[in-house]
Amino acid sequence: LLRNWDEHEGGIGVQVVVDLARRTSWTVSLWTSEAALRRFVRSDRHQVTIGPYRSRVTVTGTTFFVHDFDLRDAWAEAANRLGDAPPRPCRFPLQCGPE
Repeated sequence: LLRNWDEHEGGIGVQVVVDLARRTSWTVSLWTSEAALRRFVRSDRHQVTIGPYRSRVTVTGTTFFVHDFDLRDAWAEAANRLGDAPPRPCRFPLQCGPE
């Protein structure tokens, strides 16, 4: 999915953080509209990619809208809403690790 990100109409950006020890991942994505996000989630490419893992994972998500996007704020808001956070702070663009 990430390799073909530019092909997703309305997708502005995405960042994925993986904690292999916990077998957990987090994703923050930015879309031009909720409709664009829904098209992506229903797309054949997304369904084919995610399908084999459906029985092995639990997915929890949230959607929120912002006027001025800041990646660090988005991660904080997602963590606040979901009650979990990546183990390392993230910086834009696509860098996670020790401060």
